Amino acid sequence: MASLAAPSAWVSPARPFYAMALAAAALVGVGVVAEANPSTEPAYAPVGAALIAGALLTARTRPGESLASFLVVPALVAYVRFGAAALPAVAYASLVANGVHGIRGSALVILALLDGLAFADAYLLGHGFLDQPWLAATAFVIGFVGLRVGLRSLSARAGVLPRVSGRRAEQPAVLLPLALAPLGALPLLMGSRLGDGALLLTLAALLALFVLVHEAAHLAAARAEAEQERDRLARANAFQDELIHLITHDLKNPLTTVRLYTQLGQRALLNGASRRQHAADKQARAG
Repeated sequence: MASLAAPSAWVSPARPFYAMALAAAALVGVGVVAEANPSTEPAYAPVGAALIAGALLTARTRPGESLASFLVVPALVAYVRFGAAALPAVAYASLVANGVHGIRGSALVILALLDGLAFADAYLLGHGFLDQPWLAATAFVIGFVGLRVGLRSLSARAGVLPRVSGRRAEQPAVLLPLALAPLGALPLLMGSRLGDGALLLTLAALLALFVLVHEAAHLAAARAEAEQERDRLARANAFQDELIHLITHDLKNPLTTVRLYTQLGQRALLNGASRRQHAADKQARAG
């Protein structure tokens, strides 16, 4: 279960500026929130389910790094297909996924609001390129990925969001989502040519592929952790062998010396007892 670190007693003097930046981002997205009414189209619910699946699936680019989700791909599809109406579905997907990942309390609601706000601001960013759809989609992806990272960082620095930790908790990243985002063009292309059915089937196929990537990434992480543990045990065993060798080597000479003096003492005692016995026998014969 994810845990929330205790807030630090030291308050950064820059905290008000972080809070102002966060408030400005929220004000920018207020207009989009007013337009964000869930769509009644049949494809809306399946795309919402894809958003939940994308938020649940996580992977690491390298062992030891934080987990990043695949949310950007279904979010791009939802943005192009439904526009601002996709915002409630994005926020709900974040709420569900973070709850499954073990986050509880106010942080769960705050993270959902931040992801919704990131979608709203990224929607406005892409809205400025409506005459060029692919440029608008690119602007949305860059904005959504960057805002997810930036808003969470601002919230933590402003003291609004406690630091979220835990093995399963997602920490929004930049490189992995940006690398995955072009895959979102596949369902959009199929949808533009063959309709929503093709869009949903292609999106489902991508999510199935992401499940395989998710499992492969977790297996690779588990293998890397097992190898690290094996190396640690090997180093511990080598250190133990070296320590035993040093102890036995260092104790060998003192023990040899003690044994020699013990043997000499025993011989001296035996010789003294033998001489006394000889003198006693001699006196007895003389008497």
